[in-house]
Amino acid sequence: MISFVKRRTRKFVAAAVGTFSIGRVAGPPSLEDGFVNYPTREGRAEAYRAEPKSGRVLGQVVVIHEVWGLTQSVRDACDRLSRHGFIAVAPLLYWRDRELFSPDKIREGMKLVWGLTLEERYRPRLLAAALQKGRASKETALMLRTFYDKGFRRLLLRDLRSLEAHLRKESPDLGAGTVGFSMGGKLAMQLAGSSPGLDACVAYSAEPVRGAVLAKIRCPMLLLYGSEDKFMTRKLGAFVQEAVAKGIELELKIYRSAGHEFFDGANKKEYRAAAAERAWVASSDFLTRQLSPKPRP
Repeated sequence: MISFVKRRTRKFVAAAVGTFSIGRVAGPPSLEDGFVNYPTREGRAEAYRAEPKSGRVLGQVVVIHEVWGLTQSVRDACDRLSRHGFIAVAPLLYWRDRELFSPDKIREGMKLVWGLTLEERYRPRLLAAALQKGRASKETALMLRTFYDKGFRRLLLRDLRSLEAHLRKESPDLGAGTVGFSMGGKLAMQLAGSSPGLDACVAYSAEPVRGAVLAKIRCPMLLLYGSEDKFMTRKLGAFVQEAVAKGIELELKIYRSAGHEFFDGANKKEYRAAAAERAWVASSDFLTRQLSPKPRP
């Protein structure tokens, strides 16, 4: 299935010209306000960037969106981080094919796989059965088969590493962290495991990483969940035991009577304002502690 993604990638690269910077002056003039380009191996990708308007910059944060894409909620998170003193950059992970990963296709596709565990979604036969049962359209089926291809996920992580490295090069004296939501939370942990220079990792409602990826994480982590999110917390106990055994610095917060998307104000059904605010305060305080320049002895 990843061959589909690679074909689209080559097509994209053929259309890309020149060198690219994450600065606001880069990229085509059609970019919306706040959007920038950054370089990847296959071409330039798009991201939303928010910067502090005044005061000392405390650090830089890669913000990773959930399955729904680079939504207004994610852009709002970047804006809030900038008001706390951070440069916040949220990449559009679906830049290779916006049409395939349209909001409508994603919504339709997720409804078809709710009955499968995360592990089952990566098993082609089980995924195919769910698509057939739900009478998925050809485009939605193609989107899901691409989305649940491990090679595609490796491409997303590679893009994130490119962005993190570019930010480091741009501002080498600033600490760097990452914040991810749901799917983006797992990617944040994977980024922490593959980028030894990262200083902090915050993950909301994320599938915990295990094994070799977890063993490579060197930065402190903050994980936040709703108590009613049985889907993501069913293996949380084993994860915590493994993380403690590996000596990883970990903070875990679970909010009572909150579900999977308790943090997303756009989800009227699951949003829990009090829990979301407490989680945000915990996140911003954690990033401030981990990323702020340390006084010299």
